[in-house]
This record gives sequence, structure tokens and C-alpha cells, in this order.
Amino acid sequence: LLLMLCTVIKAQEPTVETVGNLKYYCDPATMEATVVGPIESWDNDEFNQSFTKIDIQTTVTSGGNVYKVTTIDEEAFYSFDSVKEVNIPEGIATIEKIAFLSMYRLEKVVLPSTLKKIGYEAFSYERALTSVISHVTDPSAVEVDKTAFALQLDDWDDELGEYKSLKPYQAELYVPEGTKDSYAGTYWDYFSKIIEGEPVMKVVGSLKYQCFKDSKSAKVVAGDYAALTSVEIPVTVTIDGTD
Repeated sequence: LLLMLCTVIKAQEPTVETVGNLKYYCDPATMEATVVGPIESWDNDEFNQSFTKIDIQTTVTSGGNVYKVTTIDEEAFYSFDSVKEVNIPEGIATIEKIAFLSMYRLEKVVLPSTLKKIGYEAFSYERALTSVISHVTDPSAVEVDKTAFALQLDDWDDELGEYKSLKPYQAELYVPEGTKDSYAGTYWDYFSKIIEGEPVMKVVGSLKYQCFKDSKSAKVVAGDYAALTSVEIPVTVTIDGTD
């Protein structure tokens, strides 16, 4: 009986599982898992340079049990500055503080409809960020720290215990159809535009463009330009039959 009891207690202990190049903390008390971060630290230069995309699992299996992945831990991906794209799957409810801070090459983030909280400076200092795609239909139901999407934090006020000014991104926020007005004027509003629908990206010639169907305009965005020795930006570009 004592042996059986010890076996049960051991089986209930939390575990850390590795899936692909990410680690997950599995909690048997809740049957939920937290994304801890990559298998190597950010100061491992060889790993950091090869770590260019984050794909998070929806479930993790440990000890024969299936755990639902619901949380991204504090500082999980802090300073992994070779990452260009983050896909956060449905089921994630919490993104803790500084989870994606200082990822200088991050261009695109996809947020799930299940999101309930985005913490302090979770997506701050993402200098290359082009688009954030949100599938949240009711932004008022999500607790968003006002520094979550700030590009730059200026003028710390000791008396107030907060920053006086926040510099917004030049990136666009893409939201579900019919929800644009509910996003405007909130802590989601640190973007150059709020657009309903999905972003359109196309490579034409040697340049990569982001297209805006509503205004029939485009902008040149970050791409693989290492081999270019000169750049000529056209006045117009034809994409999917539209100038």
C-alpha cells in the first residue's frame, strides 16, 4: 500500500517536457502546460541564430497524460533576436510579462481568439514588426498591459511609478471583420493602422511588399535583401492584378 501511495504521489509531480526546440512545464494539478522557452538560452549564439520561427504546441503529453498548453511564461523568448515569426495557437490564454521582449527581427505575430491576458512589455522593442494578427473578437475581455505593444518606453516617472510616454509601432494591427471600432482607443491601439481582415504579403522582383486593399497602396517591408547591391523602389507595383 505504501509503495502504491508513493507511486501516485510521484506521478502527480510537475514535469518539464521537450517538444521540438521548446520546453513545456506540465502541471498535473491543472492538467495545463506552460511554454517555458527554447531548449537553449538566448546567449547561445549558434542556437539563437538558427532559431528563426516559433511554433507552439496546443497540447503536450507527459507520463501518458495530455496537457493543454495555456500559458507563455515570463521572459520565455526574451532576446531571441533571430526570430521572424511567432504563431501563438488557439488555447493560449495568458502571455506573461516580457515574454517576447527585444526580439529585434520579429516581423509577424499571430494571436489566438482564446487570449485573456497580455502582460507588461510582452511585445516591446520589436523594431522590425510589420503586422500583428489578432483573432480576438472582444478586445475588452482581454487584460492588456499598456506597455504590452509599446515600441519604446520613455521618461520613467518615479512618483507615478510608470513611463510618461509610449512610442507606437509602425506596424498594422489586423482584427476580425466588424471589430475595428472595439479595438480603437484601447491599449491595443499602439499601431499605425487597425485593419479588418488578414494582411497580404507579396514578393515582386527583389522586394517584399505589404498591400492594403482598402487604399490600394503598398509598402516595402523587411525581407531577405542580403544579396542586393542596389535598391530601386518603384512608384507603383502590380499585385494580384491591382496597381
